[in-house]
Amino acid sequence: MIGRIARAVRPRLLCAGVVTGALVASTLAATPAQAEPVKPGHLTAQVEKLDKHGGEVTGIGWKPAPRPAANLPAPQWPAAGTKINSSAVGANRKTAAAAATPSQISATVLDRAALPQRWRAGVVAKVSAQSTGTASFAMNYAKFRHAYGGDWASRLRLWRLPECALTTPDKPGCSAALLPSRNDGATTTVTADLTVSTAPQKQSASGTASAAGSVAAASTLVALAAAPSGPSGDFTATPLSATSSWSAGGSTGSFTWSYPMRTVPSIGGKSPGVSLSYSSSSVDGRSSATNSQPSWVGEGFEYAPGFIERRYVSCSEDKAGDDNNPTSTGDLCWRSNNATLSLAGNSTELVYESGKGWHSRTEDGSKIVRLTGADNGDQDGEHWKVTTTDGTQYFFGRNKLPGETSETNSAWTVPVYGNHAGEPGHATTFSDSRETQAWRWNLDYAIDTHGETTSFWYNKEVNQYAAEATESKNVSYVRGGT
Repeated sequence: MIGRIARAVRPRLLCAGVVTGALVASTLAATPAQAEPVKPGHLTAQVEKLDKHGGEVTGIGWKPAPRPAANLPAPQWPAAGTKINSSAVGANRKTAAAAATPSQISATVLDRAALPQRWRAGVVAKVSAQSTGTASFAMNYAKFRHAYGGDWASRLRLWRLPECALTTPDKPGCSAALLPSRNDGATTTVTADLTVSTAPQKQSASGTASAAGSVAAASTLVALAAAPSGPSGDFTATPLSATSSWSAGGSTGSFTWSYPMRTVPSIGGKSPGVSLSYSSSSVDGRSSATNSQPSWVGEGFEYAPGFIERRYVSCSEDKAGDDNNPTSTGDLCWRSNNATLSLAGNSTELVYESGKGWHSRTEDGSKIVRLTGADNGDQDGEHWKVTTTDGTQYFFGRNKLPGETSETNSAWTVPVYGNHAGEPGHATTFSDSRETQAWRWNLDYAIDTHGETTSFWYNKEVNQYAAEATESKNVSYVRGGT
């Protein structure tokens, strides 16, 4: 069977070879003449049709002058064995009355190459004295002030080092101690009060002090090095304060952080809880399809004592059925009687049932009532009252509180069209179907079980837009607030 297949294939291969040769021969025999290349011409400039808001702009671009690179001098570090100017060491006037001034003070610079790596970005000196006392010790950094960036010179401080800091700096008890320093940028000098003590006297075998040991000089190591912060900024890691709380979201990868703010206590002793909250997942959830502008606190941060919010829909997406909007516009239209409650760090959807009223989807036992008649800018004064299971009453969007003459600005409104029959504000024409509806009712009044009240006040951010895509119909709305 295999032999038959081989015999059947050979004629086909031969035929293919003949056809291929014919194609090659025909190609070599008849080579078509090439067309002349097209000469490129100048392209005509594109002319853009401009509307009445635009026009041609002529002029030249602003060419900023190049900023020359700073020609900073190379640092000149003091050599090993350099004596610090004795005029920089003297009695401290503030402490002279309380402590004796050490006599015969001398300061010698140590070899930077022999120092541990952590102390090479500075100067270490050995200060010696013949007696115990406190002196004002200073070191000048004029010749090496540009050694490092990040305003390194402005962060220079004086540090006291134990002897073991030069040999075993990582051992306990061998770390440096920051001295209260004064950095004078005008004179490029760092000054600190330095206390030195004499070395212990040597004793003979009989236990008496020897004459040679009575004049032994004491030595102290002092380092001139940069601190992590200074007048130009702080280079330390951003701390999570012990007074704040944070948590990680496990498999979700979410990170939350909150910082409580101190508030003035009321006459009754209580004060409202105010804190700034951060959530990394709130940043991840932003997209170009929604309003991704950060809050007034910052990206990922939010401060909201509580609110009830209703969602509306674009009129261009609400044209099903007997709608009265002839064209698709970006105005907001009524879609459904919906609401979402955010209170005490929890958020839940509110559900309306005919004959039963409003209740939370989580069924936490809170009593929720939608009220009307408030003077808050909403068409019918719509506002809310929520009573939790502990008896605390929360009011949202009330705006005018008992005993107050000013408004809380707690109801944020926007023009809304009722483009279907049965919707609020519906009329024959689309233009006449517009009403001012609240889209957020902020918490502005709370009453606890003892009758003590807490009030919240807001500032509105008002904007305008052209309603019904008509420039002459400028209407106002509240875009947000603080």
